Amino acid sequence: GVAGLAAAALGAAHVTLTDLDGSASTADATTPTGLVANLRANLELNDLAARVDARRLDWRDDTHDVLDAQPYDLVLAADCVYYPENVAPLAKTVARALRRTTWCDDDAARVLGGDDDDDDRVGWCSPTAIVMSPRREWTGSQYAGATPEDLRRALVDGEGCHVVAEREFVSRSPLDLNQSLVLMEVRLRR
Repeated sequence: GVAGLAAAALGAAHVTLTDLDGSASTADATTPTGLVANLRANLELNDLAARVDARRLDWRDDTHDVLDAQPYDLVLAADCVYYPENVAPLAKTVARALRRTTWCDDDAARVLGGDDDDDDRVGWCSPTAIVMSPRREWTGSQYAGATPEDLRRALVDGEGCHVVAEREFVSRSPLDLNQSLVLMEVRLRR
């Protein structure tokens, strides 16, 4: 929710924050409960509840009314995928949110910058998704880990999206560990 809170704090007219939020009916027992309640508490704490909704969203559920409520100008997804089996459902959800938007007739500026090669932008819609995926070291883990490349493949090959810009940077944790983060600017082909 930090990316959405930042967007709201910087003046976005309306923001919808989502999280899975486990429950007794959720098939995934590893999903913690109380995530949406925590998002709502942060909205109250920062006096943002009037402009920001917090909703449960399960990418594996094709009936998510959250995406059908309104079109979105920008989709922000930060550090969402840990397990490979959730990569395709996230990509499908991002593409669905982008498909609910209005197509533009002219070239849209890139959010992450990049070269100005017009051939790269013609025919793309202005609504954009910014997706951040950490490059984790999964060695020794009991689970196979999702990678930024897995997410890129699911967005491009599985959902017909195009990554129009990509940036990789490093973040240092309080434990003095470096973590590589990959930002992808994603759009749909018309």
